[in-house]
Amino acid sequence: EDYYNAWTAEMFCNVKGPFTLGNINLLIDFYNIKTVGNCSGMFMGSGLTSIGDITVTNETGQKVDYSGMFRQCANLESIGNVNIIYSTSYSYLFSGCPLLETIGEVHLGNEYTNNYDSLFLDTSLKDDMLPKIFLPEGASLPSTFNNTKITDLTKLNNYYNVIKKALSLKRTFSKSQLTFVPDLDIDDSTSCEGMFFKCKKLETVGSIVYKGTGTCYSMFDTCEILTTVEKLDIKNSSNVDYLFIRDVNLQRVGYLDISSATSASMMLYIYRDQFSQPLYLGFEGFIKKDVVVPTGNKYSCLTTFNSVIANLALETWQKFIECVESCTTATTLKVGATNFALFTEEMLATMSSKNWTVAA
Repeated sequence: EDYYNAWTAEMFCNVKGPFTLGNINLLIDFYNIKTVGNCSGMFMGSGLTSIGDITVTNETGQKVDYSGMFRQCANLESIGNVNIIYSTSYSYLFSGCPLLETIGEVHLGNEYTNNYDSLFLDTSLKDDMLPKIFLPEGASLPSTFNNTKITDLTKLNNYYNVIKKALSLKRTFSKSQLTFVPDLDIDDSTSCEGMFFKCKKLETVGSIVYKGTGTCYSMFDTCEILTTVEKLDIKNSSNVDYLFIRDVNLQRVGYLDISSATSASMMLYIYRDQFSQPLYLGFEGFIKKDVVVPTGNKYSCLTTFNSVIANLALETWQKFIECVESCTTATTLKVGATNFALFTEEMLATMSSKNWTVAA
């Protein structure tokens, strides 16, 4: 009992190998462990190439840490069924295993933790493995599938409710190979920051409704072939900086509600003066003055490179005029010659009634 932590934590850690193992059974029957047990890093950094089924039987309910158990096993290609309960964390369990392409059913979960941070980060996880992964509702999922080869998140068991009830979605699917995002409802995630950051194969997004108040910073940052977002309702988020930054092929956001945003710097920022065609943004709700003409080092939510207002469709400006905040003092918005040519006298009059002057 006194040596439990030491001999389990590093049992195969950094063993050079290469080596393979059959089925592994861990029996936790120590009733008097003075601290949380530790099985983290058991195989970390080793030359393990494959392992059979992993079963943990916990007869005492004693909390044990299994985080990083296979972390940075650079040669690991396959794992059998995984059944681990009563862990204090599942973070980094398989992360940094770039060759890992085959895995059996994965059953994780207990009342002691909701931490699944970076579970499959930097692995070769593919769509055919997703149906075998059972994640609980109410899990914290930052970077869980970051830099994997998955293309279709709907293959994940109970994907809709797992995402809906997630406690954090920060960079959950970042750098993955997703080609589309289905309709999603997200309840109270503390963060959607970078949720789809650098998904460079992402082309279309359905309807996303986020009810929480966390940041949506860089949510679709550098999705270079993204063309269409049907609906993005993030009306309770105060920070939407870099929301669509570097999305050079974006053509249409059918519904966009950023009513609570107090910072939307570089929301559309790209490294060229205009989009390839006029961009439609279906603004709904409310647009605060401070995100249109910000102070300090912030950029307007409408600008691209060198603070040039994006080449926006007529319908975008019509929606913008409906939603933009009335100013208490006279405020000027410089939109450039191409955009200014779209404004009718009626549109200019409506802006004037809100104490805005539009100029080329």
